[in-house]
Amino acid sequence: MIRGWKNYIWDETMPASEEDIRRAEEELRIKLPEDYKNIVKQNQGKSPDPNALKVGRKRTTVFNMLMHFSDDPEFRADNILYNNNLLKDFLPEKVVVFADTPGGDFFAFDYRKDASSPLVVFVSHEEPPENATIPVAHSFSELLGLLSDE
Repeated sequence: MIRGWKNYIWDETMPASEEDIRRAEEELRIKLPEDYKNIVKQNQGKSPDPNALKVGRKRTTVFNMLMHFSDDPEFRADNILYNNNLLKDFLPEKVVVFADTPGGDFFAFDYRKDASSPLVVFVSHEEPPENATIPVAHSFSELLGLLSDE
C-alpha cells in the first residue's frame, strides 16, 4: 500500500494541469484512466513509496517514477509524450507507457482489449515486441496496491 510519493525529478511538487493531460490524451489518441489522472496531477515526476513489485513469476522490479506532462526541455527524457514517441516502433499499437524502471523497462496502459478500461502491463525492453508485455494489474489503483518494500 502506498505511504506517499517522493520527489524524483524536481525538488518540489510540480502539478500537472488538466490542459497538459488533455493535450497528451489527444496526441496519444486515448483516454487516460481517472484513477491515474487523479494521482498524476499531484505526483508527476515522483516515485511511490514503497516502490517494489513482482512482475510475472520470476521478476521483481522497481516502479521508478511517473512520467510527467511538462514541456520543460531539461527533463524531456522523462516526458510521457516524448517516451511514447521514442518507443512507437517498439511498443505494440494501443500500448501507452506512463512510468519507467531503473533497468530501462516500463509500465504501460494496454488499450488493445478495452479502450475505456486498459490493463496495466510491464514492458520489457529485452523481449521482442510481440512478447514484450506482461500483464500486471487490471487498473492503476490495483497496481499501486501491489507495491511493497520487498
